Amino acid sequence: MPNPELELTNTRSKAAAILDDMFFKQHELPSSITKLRQLLGNSGSNTVLQGVLNEWKESLGLRVSQQLQQPPLPSPLIAPILAVWDAALHSASVITHEKLQAQFDEAERIKRSAEEQVAVMSKRLDELQIEARDYSHKLEQSTQYLALATQRGNELSSDLAHERARLDGALEKISAMNEQAQQDNIRRNELELKCLRLELAAEQLVVKPIAGAVAGGIE
Repeated sequence: MPNPELELTNTRSKAAAILDDMFFKQHELPSSITKLRQLLGNSGSNTVLQGVLNEWKESLGLRVSQQLQQPPLPSPLIAPILAVWDAALHSASVITHEKLQAQFDEAERIKRSAEEQVAVMSKRLDELQIEARDYSHKLEQSTQYLALATQRGNELSSDLAHERARLDGALEKISAMNEQAQQDNIRRNELELKCLRLELAAEQLVVKPIAGAVAGGIE
């Protein structure tokens, strides 16, 4: 079964050996990880190979120093090695500067973004506080209106009950008055009937003497 850690270690070791061979034997400075991958048989990821290349450049000075402590190199090799060394230092400096500049730019971008977000959040917080005060004021007004409406409703209910009692009393009086009026009509009818009877009786009393006197005169 393949061991990923072992394969990664082998890839890094092979890549470092290839870089040493290119520099110390072929007097070439690795220009890109693309060429390094080709020399590795198109194996290794960009992340792994870039890491190996960075570590190799950082430790290159120590290995060159160790190489210089060995027997002197032939004169024809010194100039190319120094040229490669200067190029390596320049490349490492450029890469380091670019990385630092990129990190600085990214930090500045993150800072600006954070400041913009803080400004937006601060503005939104101010707006929310204003809205909260408005809602609180409206709620207080609504509570007051509700209390007044409740009080007015209670007053109207009391007035309605009072008016209903008055209406009931008035209806009772009207009913009593109607009953009294009916009784008065009955009495009036009785009185009118008595009056008619009395008038009839009086007429009879007047008619009888007249009728007798007429009858006596005829005899």
